[in-house]
Amino acid sequence: MKELVGRAAIVTGAGSGIGKSIAQAYAEEGASVVVAEKSPERAQDVAARIQVRGGDAVSIVTDVSRFDSVDEMVKKTLDRFGKIDILVNNAGIGWLSGSIDDPSHRLVENLTEKEWDRLMAVNLKGVFFCSKAVIPTMKKRRSGVIINIASTAAFIGSSGLGGSGFHYNVSKAGIVSITKTLALQLGPHNIRVNCISPGDIALADPDGTQTAGMLTTSQENEQDLRTVPLGRLGMPQDIANVAIFLASDRSSYVHGVTIDVNGGKLIRH
Repeated sequence: MKELVGRAAIVTGAGSGIGKSIAQAYAEEGASVVVAEKSPERAQDVAARIQVRGGDAVSIVTDVSRFDSVDEMVKKTLDRFGKIDILVNNAGIGWLSGSIDDPSHRLVENLTEKEWDRLMAVNLKGVFFCSKAVIPTMKKRRSGVIINIASTAAFIGSSGLGGSGFHYNVSKAGIVSITKTLALQLGPHNIRVNCISPGDIALADPDGTQTAGMLTTSQENEQDLRTVPLGRLGMPQDIANVAIFLASDRSSYVHGVTIDVNGGKLIRH
């Protein structure tokens, strides 16, 4: 039995990686999906893939760092589907998408104000803007689910090796905090808010779904993998499976939590 039939979902950053996998998984479970993505080409490609498989999807070009763009995306969603049942705040940037201009900037003293502002505008302000834009319609219907995508980086320190820099860790910790605050404010309105914290995710699902990995050396990758008790990288689909659970009625009493999906990595920290 499909879990999300009749529901309308927005997935930000759905043009690749985890967001793409979640959008496709939601469509497979019967949801109508908005592929919200800054790149028109990627947005259209994901929506077309869903449609070819018989799913209902529309692509909306969205820059989550700008409220006017987010507000327009929400209006278009309501025009198309008449409601918003699920919001997945997945859009975010890391090393490959421009969080830092040079590997040495992983160190705090080398990080520039421009790099800090660029990442925070997407990773934190984007979650704020998208949540702000959907909350009124969810409150009106007294129903809704918001799922935020953080990272294990929220819970561990940032060294000078690997990763996307200290500001990335700070932004993901902020998302965990946002989740708790939204849960307190929105619970009385029957709007559930939860967070998923992915660990090390591979570059692709078996079906070729791509994600943006960290620009690290093979030695750093091997060292990092030794910190994962399950001994493997996660797949975007691993995150999508949890996102299905959190969006479905099976999680109707799950609220204000962050679920780690990291192969046990944090056990060692």
